Amino acid sequence: MESANATSSAEAAPPVTGSGGSWRLARLGVPAALFIYTLCVFVPWTLPPPPDDLDASWNAVLHWAFVHHLDFGHDLVFTYGPWGFVIVRYLPSTFKWVVAAWTVFSVGFFAAIWKISRELPSRAWGAAWAALVITVAGAPLRQYQDVRMDVLSALLLVIHFYVDDRPWPAGKVMLSFGMAWMSLIKFSSLFISLPVVAVVSVDQIARRRIPSMLIVYVAGYLGLWLLAGQPLSSLAPYLRHSWIVAQGYSDGAELVTLTEHVDIVLFAITCGLLLATAVMALGRQRKSLLVAAGLMGILLPLFKAGYVRHDLHELIATASVALISLAVGAAAWPRTRAIAGRGLILVSCIGSLCLTSYSGTVSFRTSEPVFMLLTVAQIPGSVLTAIRWGAGSASFEEQYARLRQTMPAELKSEIVGSVDKYSTGQRALVDSGLEYSPRPVFQSYLAYTWELSRLNAEFLAGPRAARTVLFGMQPIDRNYPSLEDAQSWPELLTRYDPIDALQSSLVLRRAEAPRGFTLIPLGAGEGRMSHLIRLPDSDDPIWAVIRPRVTTLGAMRRAIYKLPALLLGVETQSGRDLQSFRLLRSVGEGGFLLSPLVTDQLEFATLYAPEWKEEMSTSRVVKFAVAVSDTGNSPYFEPEYSVELYSLHYPHRDVSAVPGMGGYLSLRKCFKSMTVMHADGAVEFGFGDEGEPILSAQARSQIFLPIPTGATRLRIGFGMLQESYMGAKKTDGVEFRLGAVDKHGADGLGGSLIWSRSMDPANRPADRGTQTVEIQLPATALALVLETNPGPLHQKSDSYWTELKFR
Repeated sequence: MESANATSSAEAAPPVTGSGGSWRLARLGVPAALFIYTLCVFVPWTLPPPPDDLDASWNAVLHWAFVHHLDFGHDLVFTYGPWGFVIVRYLPSTFKWVVAAWTVFSVGFFAAIWKISRELPSRAWGAAWAALVITVAGAPLRQYQDVRMDVLSALLLVIHFYVDDRPWPAGKVMLSFGMAWMSLIKFSSLFISLPVVAVVSVDQIARRRIPSMLIVYVAGYLGLWLLAGQPLSSLAPYLRHSWIVAQGYSDGAELVTLTEHVDIVLFAITCGLLLATAVMALGRQRKSLLVAAGLMGILLPLFKAGYVRHDLHELIATASVALISLAVGAAAWPRTRAIAGRGLILVSCIGSLCLTSYSGTVSFRTSEPVFMLLTVAQIPGSVLTAIRWGAGSASFEEQYARLRQTMPAELKSEIVGSVDKYSTGQRALVDSGLEYSPRPVFQSYLAYTWELSRLNAEFLAGPRAARTVLFGMQPIDRNYPSLEDAQSWPELLTRYDPIDALQSSLVLRRAEAPRGFTLIPLGAGEGRMSHLIRLPDSDDPIWAVIRPRVTTLGAMRRAIYKLPALLLGVETQSGRDLQSFRLLRSVGEGGFLLSPLVTDQLEFATLYAPEWKEEMSTSRVVKFAVAVSDTGNSPYFEPEYSVELYSLHYPHRDVSAVPGMGGYLSLRKCFKSMTVMHADGAVEFGFGDEGEPILSAQARSQIFLPIPTGATRLRIGFGMLQESYMGAKKTDGVEFRLGAVDKHGADGLGGSLIWSRSMDPANRPADRGTQTVEIQLPATALALVLETNPGPLHQKSDSYWTELKFR
């Protein structure tokens, strides 16, 4: 006994080398340094420019919603909850909450990994392992910091079943509270937290202990809900609406990559190694089944998060699995003595790190070691920023002011009263301090189920709808354009009027009284996958309800993964080949505008006009077909689907006097009478740098345009897009020419050149932007030839025509 005690005392004693003070300094200094490191990489101290306007806008709205106490049970429906704003960026008034939330997560995370690190053979190995885990978790460019939140659940599982099963240790309490907080940041995190809380609680109850983690989690969830200014009565609607968003994610946001199957197999192998390691360390115990259940509860949501929308989101899944593997491996190491068992631990940890490095390389062309070096490199900047913020420096307000997105004065002057923005771009409304009145699903791409689309339509019909709407069309993933916010379109056409089409967005003003609309049945029946259906003729736009039917096998696949995308092919009156778009299945079940095919905001404005049918004759859909993306048919869908067609009848109004619409309609009219004689690129409608309608005609092009009877003069605009002279590779110019045709016969065209202008915007600033010219037409001219010729090197000839007006 004395010998054993002596050995124990020797193991517990500090090293004899060096002074006792140095040893104590190292003992305290190492964890202190690692904790500061955690704070540096977890708290978003810096404000990098957002990757795009879509992400920047939803983040800005979440901050704005917190400041203005919006009700997330009724006013706002999104993938993020009332604390979602802390995920990244800030308003100056919300940054203290960002710091508070991420400090709590950092404390819980660090307490857990430091506890696990003590299980390793030596303090040096433990510190090295902890540094590795912090670096992997804190690597920059991770997708919205989800990895750093979701790993908290796995750490609670590991701590409870491998390290410390006491009911009330401070570290576990902090983890559980952090899990409650992250569940109110992003709704999907709720599905990762609940399985862990459940298995820990089952273990505690089975051992006749108080389910302490469940108590902390529920109390934290409700307390934080109230702290965010949310009434308890709104919790049930919030959960219901968030569940609709989560259910629709598989169909509404799916994205497939070329390496889909390989990536999924690699992920499955890595998860299999992780589960084997976790179960092996516990042996044949009840705990091993609970741990396996908890891990499966984490891994399945991670799989869906990473591979339903298979793009940068894959990093969420692979980096999270790498962190979980490292945590399980460290906890399992002292419990495993066999060489084979320790070999499995090493293979699991190394394999998971290789997988996340692979996904990072595919997504960013940057490997995991580079990410880790960048993590270390950001420490000085984070420390300096933290010191400045703690000292009350004004640099934060200055930094925010530099990143604000100001709205053009011309557009801002058109806004009267409250305002909303379709479909993205809300950041400019928030940054400009306007009276923002968002629809519940405030970005159109997310209204990917008929229930969510209906929420927005009902809001437009209610008293809180914005007086001014800035309407734009920015469909993602090649969705059929009218599917995004589909049920809002009839409401916009009958409750709002266009007042300005010259801006980057179509400006709509709420009408004094709604005009109302009706759906008149045109027919119903069954369609067959991949078979064309001809639409009936209608004097009104055609509204369609399409209901594809999912098989039992499809329902099973959808529950754990995603279904193949559905395609909607349309053939228009223009005679172009069948155009293919993505069909959002649940939106189609609620109905959408099928014909005409509307692709931009000015075409949408044309729907107001009484002569819409004539103006948009080439955009009218004459045939359509539904197909499955991979094979045309699929065992996951029934071969037949139901179709209901309606005439969308509503009162029209003259829009020719709306600023910008006259020129646009004139351009469309000219376009319909044009004949493209030669074109190196597509001659088609588009939008210029200021949002104005243009006719893209990349050099070299020749377009035949008849002159209307009685016309003696032509006013025409022309120019080159900014991208032709602002990038590294610049244009070498374009020559614009107008030829008058006075003879058109079997032997060709006869005539003369009546105007030309050479443009070189890369070297002559005066040539930038839209130029205009008014030309006297020869009395004998029958038609014109609009011609663009490239410079000697034919570089970046992004030329266009606009404002074609005969007088």
